[in-house]
Amino acid sequence: MNPESVGSAVNLSMALLFISFVPLALFLGYIIFNSPIGTPIFRWLGERQFQKKQYAKAAQTYIKLHDLQVQLEGFIYAKKAALSLELSGNLREARRWYEKCEDWAKLGQLSLEAGETDAALEIFAEHGLHARMIQVYELKEQWIAAGDVYQEQLQNAHKAENAYRRASHSEDPETKITAELKLAQLYHQMQREQDARELLQSAQTQLQSSPQFVEFPDLLALHSAVREMIVGA
Repeated sequence: MNPESVGSAVNLSMALLFISFVPLALFLGYIIFNSPIGTPIFRWLGERQFQKKQYAKAAQTYIKLHDLQVQLEGFIYAKKAALSLELSGNLREARRWYEKCEDWAKLGQLSLEAGETDAALEIFAEHGLHARMIQVYELKEQWIAAGDVYQEQLQNAHKAENAYRRASHSEDPETKITAELKLAQLYHQMQREQDARELLQSAQTQLQSSPQFVEFPDLLALHSAVREMIVGA
């Protein structure tokens, strides 16, 4: 066999070897980048992208990590993805990922910042974030609602009293009377009977002063319940 033939045979063998190696390399690359084996690479890449403030890219990397590692490491990468999405300005997707990683405080906060107060309060209430609920109520100056949470959920009579007191100075008659009745109820529970009776009498006098209160059945029901509680004590 002449040298040229040998050279051609060698080149052909190398080409065939290379061709046969390419599918194997692609397969191995696929396995590495689509299984937990590739986690260290994505972890390094995600941290590098985040440090360089490439938040959109970092978010996608963390989402990939979440998919790979959720069974082993829980929501750690979902939280990183949510934060990266938030910092990149993609708040809609950020909220979806905060929900996925069950960060209810952050999800409620983003809902609040989006002007979705009712949705934020629903999230806070559903997941027992009572302090967050109170912050929203106080921000909106809904003192009766804040007082109710202090009293019923946190059993903090002092702060409930302060909230109801602020509501009792309202210029809205319904709010004022409701606050006085709530205070009367609270004082009765605190065994401050004289204060309770004085506030009940004040509320009752205001209710009797105008027929307009007939149109407020919830207020009248509250008055009846508090009156029965105190007078029947």
